[in-house]
Order: sequence, then structure tokens, then C-alpha cells
Amino acid sequence: MSEKIIEIENVFFKVFIGEILDNEKERAGFRVYLYVKWNDTFFKVRKVRFIGRVADITLRERFTDLLIVDPTGEIIVRGWDERKKLLDKFDINDLVEVFGTIRVYGDEIYINPLITQKVLEENAEKRKKEIEENRKYILEVYRMKMNA
Repeated sequence: MSEKIIEIENVFFKVFIGEILDNEKERAGFRVYLYVKWNDTFFKVRKVRFIGRVADITLRERFTDLLIVDPTGEIIVRGWDERKKLLDKFDINDLVEVFGTIRVYGDEIYINPLITQKVLEENAEKRKKEIEENRKYILEVYRMKMNA
């Protein structure tokens, strides 16, 4: 990667589902880092945050899967054992926000949820602008830090 890389730690980075699916990932033990490309910059993140609609629910003995969709793609949010309760409160067509980490098992990419909540339609509509503004702000802070 010849573009600059900004590491984002300890923050749930706002993304679209398509960015999780389409951007490069790096495994470091059990951790998975996502390189979110934006203009000439890559944001290296481990924790993600996104809004989507519940399209399907699969209940298993040891885990619950929610298929979450947004206009850019779809991804599984998988709650194992004690995290199942984070997902059991949702129904098909609920609009939800997921805070979690990326996991890769074989060819499957899924999200390990840490926080989940229902959201209002207007919050989903604002998200695209929020993402743009957040990334611009991060770049400004990064440039100031580099020039200091």
C-alpha cells in the first residue's frame, strides 16, 4: 500500500457493510484488522460500527446469527453463547446498530457483536454524512499531528 495508513484504536469506526466485505483484511492471531480505503488514505481498524436492517435470523444451540443488510451489502452478526442475548431482542426488519469486531472463519466473514441497539430511520439516513465528516476530521487531526 503506497497510500498513508492511519491506525484507529479503541474506537468503533463507522462503516458501511460493503466496506467490511470489500476492503483488505489482515489477521494478527485471533484479531482481524480492516483497511478501510477512503480517498488516498487507509484507516486500519479493528472495531466497527454500522447500521442495517435485520433480513434473517438463525437460532442455533450455541449461537444466534442475524443477517444484517444495508444498501452496500449484507453480513452475518454472530452471537456465541453469552452474546446470544445481544441478538435475541431483534425481529426481522428491525433497524439496528451493531458495534463489534470482525471475525474470519475459513472464507466466512462475520461480526462478533459487543453492543447492539435498535435505531430510528432518521439515524440511518444521517449515517452517510456522519461517516464523511468523521473521516475528514480524523484526517485533519492526523495532518496537524504530523505537522507539529
